[in-house]
Amino acid sequence: MPLFKRPFSIRARLLIWIGLPFTGLALLALGSSYLLLTRQINETFDDLLYNAAQRLERRIYTAGGELHINMHYFSISTLGSRGEGKIFYRIREVDGPMIAGFPGLGDPPGPLDEPLFYDVDYAGNALRAVALTFPYQRGRTQTTLEVIVAESKEARYTLANDFMLTLSSLMAVTGLLAMTLALFAIHRGLAPLNAIRQALRRRSPNDLRPLEENAPKEIQPLIASINQLMQRMRRSIESTQQLNADVSHQLRTPISELRALTELSLKATREPDTRANLVAMQRTAEHASHTV
Repeated sequence: MPLFKRPFSIRARLLIWIGLPFTGLALLALGSSYLLLTRQINETFDDLLYNAAQRLERRIYTAGGELHINMHYFSISTLGSRGEGKIFYRIREVDGPMIAGFPGLGDPPGPLDEPLFYDVDYAGNALRAVALTFPYQRGRTQTTLEVIVAESKEARYTLANDFMLTLSSLMAVTGLLAMTLALFAIHRGLAPLNAIRQALRRRSPNDLRPLEENAPKEIQPLIASINQLMQRMRRSIESTQQLNADVSHQLRTPISELRALTELSLKATREPDTRANLVAMQRTAEHASHTV
């Protein structure tokens, strides 16, 4: 168990109730932004990948009845915005021999009635691939060619991570500014309570005048309750003072009569013992009168 258990202040509670929802919304915004950004980046890079497959398609030509391609490479850095994406390709006749490219590149997972995008692994690289078919006239015969172009995903990941890092930094700065403004707003909002506290501290213990009600409407019920408490205390003190006055008046009358009778008795008697008792009674009456 903690040695000291203190309740949270209003300032701390307001900061918590402002900070926690803001943090939750910021995390939700970051997560949503990441999903939307990843989808948009993938769509953009898929379009670039599809354009690359179409450009590759236009490089095929026929020589001596054989199909050839006028570019030969193993991997090139083209699609990445900073040259980070490696491109792999494969061109072959459908149900026929391969014309060019990488023979180990995986086959598409479904029919190629339309361009098909899919993920595949090759040579230790996670790739995003597009596969498409198109008819090609070779001499007097027509054949169908299959083109697969695959790109490594480093450029996609790098672009998304850079954007999320920038967005996170902006949201962190915005969060700090928002919390600073929240602290200032809380301080200004609690100023009327501080004014009431200082006004009560400056008063003497006997000053039970009502507080001024020139305050925001949210604090007026509190001021009204304090004024009602002061009014009840003032009435209680007045009642106590009136009771004290009544009691002292009621006690002074018999004590005064007792002192008068004692003085008359002293004048009327000469016996030593009686006078000694009367003198003692007189001193007791004077002490009681002083106490009252």
